[in-house]
Amino acid sequence: MYRNISTPPPTPPRNGEGSSPPSLSGKGAGGLGCLIILLALICGCAGTHTKPEPAEIDAMAEPYKKNIVQITAEFSNSDSKYGFGFVVGEESDNLYIITAKHVVQSDIPDIKPKDIQVQFYENQGKTYPSAGIPYVSESTYDLALLEVKKPFESYRWEKRCYDVKAKRGDYVWFIGQNKEWDVSLDAGIIKDKASPTNFFKYKADMHSVQVGTSGAPLFTRNGIIGVIIEDSLNNVFALGIEFVKEAVKNLNKRWDLDEQCQQGDIFAKITKRRETKEQIRKFSEKADFYFHTGQYISPKDENAYDYYKKVLTADIADRHAQSRILDILKNILSSLDKKVREVYVPLMIAEKQGRNVKDDMVKIVDQMIADLTDSKKICEEYPKPQKDAETELMCKKLDERIRKYELIRVEYQLKNTGASAGSSAGSSGG
Repeated sequence: MYRNISTPPPTPPRNGEGSSPPSLSGKGAGGLGCLIILLALICGCAGTHTKPEPAEIDAMAEPYKKNIVQITAEFSNSDSKYGFGFVVGEESDNLYIITAKHVVQSDIPDIKPKDIQVQFYENQGKTYPSAGIPYVSESTYDLALLEVKKPFESYRWEKRCYDVKAKRGDYVWFIGQNKEWDVSLDAGIIKDKASPTNFFKYKADMHSVQVGTSGAPLFTRNGIIGVIIEDSLNNVFALGIEFVKEAVKNLNKRWDLDEQCQQGDIFAKITKRRETKEQIRKFSEKADFYFHTGQYISPKDENAYDYYKKVLTADIADRHAQSRILDILKNILSSLDKKVREVYVPLMIAEKQGRNVKDDMVKIVDQMIADLTDSKKICEEYPKPQKDAETELMCKKLDERIRKYELIRVEYQLKNTGASAGSSAGSSGG
């Protein structure tokens, strides 16, 4: 048994584009039109934007993956179907998920769904049941609405945004195929606009859609534009997002997708994120070079630490930079221990043997203090939220060494002062 999605209220055509398309009930003109989009793989046509690179497409799609669910429906005759859907609203602990009706409805009359389960991108492998009977559209339109409990308390989904201004020449993609949250890297392009009496159909080709993609969102760089309901001979059809919105609201269910985003807003953010990642990569490469050549904290501005610090400024959670800075502290302390063994200890032995090495002792102690003091800036500048127990321990050891060698320096300064005073007294007495 299903609950019907009733006909949305009549809505005038947008921007004077002809008469209103048929209502959801399929009983003729007068209801809010169903925007059907027919898509195409790029065929040398000039779009309105530069075609993004695959990495940019992945980045553009990433925020939406949290919204998208993989759906499996089992029926009373033991048949099963699968497809996708996406969150469009939230109320208390309930999420409202749009999908294609044929994903949750049997092809055989009177065969009812026995179980409908969804998986979330952030909790793959665990399924969550659809609550109660799905809402489905009347026979004309392939649309269904599911209610599902939030998968976990901290679950958040991307509410920005959907795109109602998609036009001829815009590139389009989808997310969801082969039961995975894969992104179509082969872009489609809205190519030919048909007449208003043809439900605002747009024509293009798209070869990458496969069985099981139904219910997935179709999006431009400015947001989601529709829900995929059919593919035929390299063509893809999607119900337009405004039609879906009206259908959901007509059920008195929450609609939380936001139309209010500036043209190119999402793509601008993605471009910035991509540029930041590229900058981080370059900083890391330089930092690693200086790290492996032992240039930990000098020369100024061209050393491993300063470049790892730039990485953390761009991304405070970068684990590689955090780990390397800890290694720098360890290596500085290790280098100091080596200097103590190879230089300081032999000088102490020479002093006990009666040789005058006070100047050399003061010089080596001053050098070690200077190195430690330069290293201490790492501990002072390191972001406290990211300073783990091991890094805290290294910083504590640096402080202890600085205090130790400052005391040794004072001791030798006093010895030199005493020796100098004794020498002056001897001269006077002579």
